[in-house]
Amino acid sequence: MNPPQDNCEIWRYMPLERFTQMERDKKIYFRRLDGFDDPVEGMQTLPQVQEIQNEFKAAPDIGSILIAFNNVITRNRLYVSSWHESTAENALMWEAYADRRKGVAIRSTVCKVKNSIAANANLQIRRVDYIDFKEPHEIKRSMENQAALKRLEFYAEREIRFIHFNPPSESIMMLPNLLASSPGLSFELNLPLLADEIVFGDLVSNEDFDKAIATLKNSCPNVPVRRTQIYPSHRA
Repeated sequence: MNPPQDNCEIWRYMPLERFTQMERDKKIYFRRLDGFDDPVEGMQTLPQVQEIQNEFKAAPDIGSILIAFNNVITRNRLYVSSWHESTAENALMWEAYADRRKGVAIRSTVCKVKNSIAANANLQIRRVDYIDFKEPHEIKRSMENQAALKRLEFYAEREIRFIHFNPPSESIMMLPNLLASSPGLSFELNLPLLADEIVFGDLVSNEDFDKAIATLKNSCPNVPVRRTQIYPSHRA
């Protein structure tokens, strides 16, 4: 896998409500992996499954249990904050993740995201690899690597993932303990340190934009704030 450099430029697109909550609470939200839209998020690829089956030819039941266990713990115990890798705004991201241009985009870098989130998040950082889940690959088996694999159909997302593992408080071998996990976790965030720039969608109402500007002057006085210029003729 190809890890991102600290100076890698990244963007976080989100609905206005999520940004307002982030600014107000000074926290960033991580979604549990099985809550993503793609139903195979965090699932092992066919070659990974076959590798385990080959390792446990003499005990296929154990192999099947291990495959199921890996999928369950990865999907239920890993939490992700997703960012888009780009040196410029992306029209597709505005439409898909920023409430159809009624939301907000934050421009940052990998280093700034790391430094702005509370240390107890214990983050692993991965650049997502987009692969054919049926074809052989050379990616080493691990929970974090498994969480950074996506199907080729999602390549346009160009995702950088900040990953948090939330271990069970009791025995990891008990299935209820694996599943008893919150759908999302929030960590303390220093927004002024995080943001190089805050960009509002062109379809954010003038009232909401003016209100946000007034608030950000107090909370992030040194962070540039503007509307996107991708659609300069559109205003709500």
